[in-house]
Amino acid sequence: MRILPIAASSPFKVSEYEAGKKLVESRGYEFVRDASLRTASQSYLNGSDRERLQELEEALASTKADLIWAVRGGYGITRLLPGLPAIALAKAGPVVVGISDVTALTCHLWARFKRKSLHAPVLARINQEPPEVLAAIDLILKGQAHRVKYPVFTSPFEKGGLRGILIPVNLSMLTELIGTPSMPNLQDAILLLEDANEEPYRLDRMLTHLGAAGVLKGVRAIIVGHLTACGDNPEAVFLERCAEFKIPCFTGFPMGHESPNWPVPVGVKAEITVNGSKACLKILEELI
Repeated sequence: MRILPIAASSPFKVSEYEAGKKLVESRGYEFVRDASLRTASQSYLNGSDRERLQELEEALASTKADLIWAVRGGYGITRLLPGLPAIALAKAGPVVVGISDVTALTCHLWARFKRKSLHAPVLARINQEPPEVLAAIDLILKGQAHRVKYPVFTSPFEKGGLRGILIPVNLSMLTELIGTPSMPNLQDAILLLEDANEEPYRLDRMLTHLGAAGVLKGVRAIIVGHLTACGDNPEAVFLERCAEFKIPCFTGFPMGHESPNWPVPVGVKAEITVNGSKACLKILEELI
């Protein structure tokens, strides 16, 4: 498959990008160009809004690539979403791959155009992932997502199961999208949430905001991924708030800002099955 790397968020380290690119190429993928490293007046952005928007717009409309793979996250994509042209995005195009700040884009594409994406390690971090994560990425991108065997995670039930549409997203990004056209409809969603560097009270504040805004109505379940450097027992916040919202809450899913970061498609049907307080996730619909 052909990859078009993008760096539309924060600056990246060239050495980390090159290491990730080398690993991905060794697995049979082809890069159609290199990522752009630019300067901007703000040190936390990889170039001006104009430069990054042009890069993102051209990538999303590309006919030369199968995948748009983010080099890193950070911050910056939410500044670009209002400027993306609807006509170009409404057409089928490359699949976006990334996490963190990139989930603002994947939510936008699903909310506006039902374009599916892949929540998976960015290029600057992919060489930190174990072989089973890399193999799962390959399966999903080869149209064999149903074959991925995810690690088990913790269930609040002893038995049962449910189905829904997978929406993996960074909690902070999802909260920032409330009230914008980029906010996805979460009716019948299996919502996978992760975050980093957020203290429990801040996680509580974001979850409370989501509940008060009414956007969690119709959510089938919430699965909690990695809560990296989020203080003591951050999962307890999710369990408490989800109990208040009457949404089943599963914890311990290996996805997010640390390894292992298992790939999860955005916008595909999936099933959670439960056996003796342990849960499994199975993808029922292919991404590609």
